[in-house]
Amino acid sequence: MSKLPEKINSYTPILGTAKERNISTFQELYGPILSADPETLGEVFEAEPREIDPTVAARFKTRRILEGYTVPEGEKKVALGADVVFVNGKRHLKSEALGADLDMEIEETVKWYCSDSFIIHWLIAFAIETDDGLKRITVLDVEGNYHEPLKEDDVRQAFNQKINARIPLVEAGRNGKATFTVSNSYHDEKVDISQKLAELLVVDRVLPIAFMESLLNDEAIPVEGWEFVLIKLLADQNEIADYNDSTYDGTI
Repeated sequence: MSKLPEKINSYTPILGTAKERNISTFQELYGPILSADPETLGEVFEAEPREIDPTVAARFKTRRILEGYTVPEGEKKVALGADVVFVNGKRHLKSEALGADLDMEIEETVKWYCSDSFIIHWLIAFAIETDDGLKRITVLDVEGNYHEPLKEDDVRQAFNQKINARIPLVEAGRNGKATFTVSNSYHDEKVDISQKLAELLVVDRVLPIAFMESLLNDEAIPVEGWEFVLIKLLADQNEIADYNDSTYDGTI
């Protein structure tokens, strides 16, 4: 049974990703959902845009789903897309050509994480779009404060060019090795969250239920035909506490 908010519960939900972990995590919270790789939908392949503004790729995913995903006649679609950009002094994307400058990137990554304690950010855009005109989007800023440098051997072994941060960095903050906060992108309101909730947002790219309700129902600012929402983070502290509880382990 679907647990999606009432505003979109009558729609056929389609998640814009082919990543099995993201899909299964979404299903755990919200119930059954369809999914698709937005790049391969339709008759023509279209590459996901490489932009340091995460809303660009998130909106690309919802548009491709609405244009290319076929549902039975009479059903209405709601497309959900998310994208993340890693911020370490400047905004970073995953490597454009895998294998390019591999040695240089490994050494740079070791320098990032193994020299001292450090603070980094992820900007995650979450978009919802329906085929009858709903267009809502938000950007959350998850900050990670790592209290001591990571071990060089661990960083070298974990290096992966397919990851924006080049290693599974949120996961490296488990067991108190880092503290995390969430805020609306570069706004004053900032709320402490657990590593587990940081992993849900950054790695799984899934919004907790109260955040999803906020994205759909709160006041928004019109931006380029979309409605940009500042999620009411402090109002949702009870739900944050639920996800911070030790019984939630962030896995399916």
